[in-house]
Amino acid sequence: MSKIIKLSNGNEVKFNPPTAGMLRRSMDMQKGEGSRAFYMIGECTNMSLEELDNLSLEDITLLSNELNNYQTPSGSTE
Repeated sequence: MSKIIKLSNGNEVKFNPPTAGMLRRSMDMQKGEGSRAFYMIGECTNMSLEELDNLSLEDITLLSNELNNYQTPSGSTE
């Protein structure tokens, strides 16, 4: 289920759940963990890397946290 996230500039971004295909493509295309996260965020939000580059660190953190919510197993105590 997708989620609407409000960015610091007031814009709203639709964050779609990541798929196994997105993860596989990110592993194939991106070498570093940070680059993979950017790729996954771009895929989930339909934003280009240029659009992501123009976001504030606050917004990138917000979107990264949303991505992490999908990657952390339910009931995890970490």
